[in-house]
Amino acid sequence: MKELVRSAFQWLADTRLARRVVDTLFRSKARRRIVELDRQSLARCQSRTLLGLVHKGHSTRFGRDHDFRRIRNAEDFQRLVPLRTPAELWREYWQPAYPNLGGATWPGPIPYLAISSAPSKGSLPYVPVSPSLWATQQTAALTALAFVLHARPRARFCAGRLCLLGSGTTLFAAGDPVSAESLEAIALRKLPPHFHPYALAYPELDGRRGDVMDDHLLIELAERSTQMPVTCLAGTADRLARFFEQVKRATGRDRLADVWPQLAAVLYTRGVEDPDRGQMESAIGSAAVLCLEMFLRPEGAVAIEDPRHSGLRLLPDHGVYFEFVPVDELGKPWPARHSAAEIRLGVPYALALSSPAGIWACLIGSVVRFERRNPPLLRLLEAASFLDQPALTGDFPANIAGAPLPFPAQPPHLRTAGMEAAHPGRPFHSASSARADRE
Repeated sequence: MKELVRSAFQWLADTRLARRVVDTLFRSKARRRIVELDRQSLARCQSRTLLGLVHKGHSTRFGRDHDFRRIRNAEDFQRLVPLRTPAELWREYWQPAYPNLGGATWPGPIPYLAISSAPSKGSLPYVPVSPSLWATQQTAALTALAFVLHARPRARFCAGRLCLLGSGTTLFAAGDPVSAESLEAIALRKLPPHFHPYALAYPELDGRRGDVMDDHLLIELAERSTQMPVTCLAGTADRLARFFEQVKRATGRDRLADVWPQLAAVLYTRGVEDPDRGQMESAIGSAAVLCLEMFLRPEGAVAIEDPRHSGLRLLPDHGVYFEFVPVDELGKPWPARHSAAEIRLGVPYALALSSPAGIWACLIGSVVRFERRNPPLLRLLEAASFLDQPALTGDFPANIAGAPLPFPAQPPHLRTAGMEAAHPGRPFHSASSARADRE
């Protein structure tokens, strides 16, 4: 009986009337999302995000080690939580706890670990995927679609399918690295059944990896997608370029706009060596199709291009707290750390994140430069020329449970002058924590 009801809902959701209703509702939600994004205060939003993260992480081992119960603002956080590199975070907190990562730096459960197929220099090799992180990534996807609907108000976005080509990130269950699946395949499986007709995802990996298998799956997806009305494509710039070639070969068409007349947008992420927007626009062959760049990391969503301003817009309300470190201070024991509201235009900053992945003030290997304050627009710079400081380099283990690596020692941070944190209800004073004791 349940299967019959589920099949009936799927059939109903795929009707033209249902798609028009969903399109209208989603367009209204997109308008509200854009208004909300424009009206919010960057400083208040980031402060609220930081305190929310600290509240959720105060009972973890990391939270106890760094006196999270004493953190009341960004100054307390910077004093109690030093900058870290991915190698340090793995060595100190995740490797000893693997595969039971819940409670190490983020409260459990931690059902998945994410592996990027092409991690950037200094990035986390493995990222714990908590339910909270999953929710923030979904919010970022909805924000990207809201920008698309705002820029293309006449497009019938829900009349076809959203084709997810993948970001190159695979997920595996903690403790079982063999059973890997693409992020998009898992995301589609987690959707309610009546939303399945609206999306087409990169096929499941079934533990298979490598460029040859990746090309095989792209061919499979290209052949499937040409038989369907696709209104939006999403993936990495490199994978999109290869996908476009497969679609042209399968259909004999020179332009993607001829294959999918209802195509409204192409959402993409790109690295320094990936194809640029001009190559994608040439392959699409229609100015009516919106190309929208996204800066999304497995650790959290950072920025999405705002078509109204033609620049990557920082996402301050997507569950990630941002800190920006001037690149010329990276080698110092205590480099300056600026919040999003304190940045200066034209200055290259190394990006540090705190997010529901259980990373705290972690330098992820990305370098950005702000080009506008209101709204906060940034440009992603090539990190290789900046991240050669001794304190930021290091090799990662071949497997998660490998032996700790030698790593340059960091100066001890000012927690409570070497004393253990007392219960928050007990009086406690030290030279380094006096400012946080306000009760």
